[in-house]
Amino acid sequence: MTPHDPAAADGECAPRATSTPRVTVAGGARAGDRRTEGEAGRKAEGLLLGLAAGDAAGWPAARHRAARMPDWTRRLTRELDTFAEHNATTT
Repeated sequence: MTPHDPAAADGECAPRATSTPRVTVAGGARAGDRRTEGEAGRKAEGLLLGLAAGDAAGWPAARHRAARMPDWTRRLTRELDTFAEHNATTT
């Protein structure tokens, strides 16, 4: 047995290598992959949920950083938030 051959953990047979190697090709797809439309939809949904979670986590951090900024910056932020509330818009 060479040092690079996989050894069995229980002393019996060593695990075999897969018969079909997976090769990465352009676009991130792999040879042998067969994606269904449902999988693509779930992937897009996961992407959007991840973006929303990151945005939600970033909002409080921005508020905490704003507390360390000059007074005029905080005042401008308050005025923009008040304007958005009164006009039912987002900033």
